[in-house]
Amino acid sequence: MWNKSVRFFKRREPYIEQIRNDFGGHFGLKAAIHAIESLTSYPAALEYRRDFVRRRAGVKMEFAGELVALAMGRHRLGKESQDHYRLMFRLTLAAGGHSARLVHMLALAYLEPRFKD
Repeated sequence: MWNKSVRFFKRREPYIEQIRNDFGGHFGLKAAIHAIESLTSYPAALEYRRDFVRRRAGVKMEFAGELVALAMGRHRLGKESQDHYRLMFRLTLAAGGHSARLVHMLALAYLEPRFKD
């Protein structure tokens, strides 16, 4: 089981490395440029709030999800957009399962013996 999960990540490492800065907490400059260049004309909401009493301000960008979705399409897995996102979703589910398996096996092999009576 360990080897199967390790092979899964080794086979997909180039793609995972390629997309890691396209979305999420690692949203990179290239992904941002791709998203901006891929924008189409659609109504976008930008909400700006100021609180002079507390001396605070904030911006709420209703289009942030659209930018992330566009950035996620930068390295397509399929010809059609829906194919790409379906394949990316399946990869994410499989990676989550393999990650959990590896963590559990490490815990059983290295942590569990240290906590025995």
